[in-house]
Amino acid sequence: MKKGAPNNKINAAVLFSWAGAAAAFTAAAFTASLCLPGEMLGWRGLPDVLILLLGGWGMLKGKRLASVALTAYLLASRWMIGAAAGITGPMPSDLVFFPAYTLGIIGAFERNRAARAAAGAADKRLLDADIAASFVRVAGAAGISFGALVAMFSLAEMGGFSVFNLTDGLLIILFAFHTFKRKAWALAAQLALNFTSMALAYANSGSPSEVFGFFPIFLFELYALGLAGAVALKRTPAAAPEKKDKGGRAPLPYTGRAPVPRS
Repeated sequence: MKKGAPNNKINAAVLFSWAGAAAAFTAAAFTASLCLPGEMLGWRGLPDVLILLLGGWGMLKGKRLASVALTAYLLASRWMIGAAAGITGPMPSDLVFFPAYTLGIIGAFERNRAARAAAGAADKRLLDADIAASFVRVAGAAGISFGALVAMFSLAEMGGFSVFNLTDGLLIILFAFHTFKRKAWALAAQLALNFTSMALAYANSGSPSEVFGFFPIFLFELYALGLAGAVALKRTPAAAPEKKDKGGRAPLPYTGRAPVPRS
């Protein structure tokens, strides 16, 4: 009974991955139908179809970064659509698709952890150093890219508000630079700056669609993932020190029975 428990857990994780992938492929098929000539989205919906297909394939294969990135992207899109349409609560489709995406994320992380445990990896955490570093890199790249865009557009149209935007862009780039150094404070600052920008946008426009736009929400999600990654990296367990004999010599690989000869 106990022997089969790990296998049952892996099988469940694979099923979770399939559930997330099935939801993504179904959403891709539905979105593709709206891209036909004369339909609501037209060719503008094709990038969404591609993202759903790639993300669904990543979920099917148990890829953690693809599973999390797809769900974050779809959450940001859902918030944007809801704010533009004045929808405050969840839609019926949300109660089916987002739980399935969540299962896909759980399946990807559990499959990876099982593979690391089978390989004898020292870091057996769900959020291990590998995926944590990926979250930090993605957050840093997003900050550099978005900060550069904000600064570029601000320089193209200078004015009172543009000077504020230029400062905002430079701060985003500065925090992104320190993000690549895995500084948790830089990611916390990115989150605070992002939230402040959304609050100011709402104060100036009074429109929820300005606050819950795609980019502000998506960036907020990426920075939050990066912060989680930076904290996890700080807590990464140190590697066990290499055992040596009295002469300070390391044992031979695999056997550990005899010291490595020194010339």
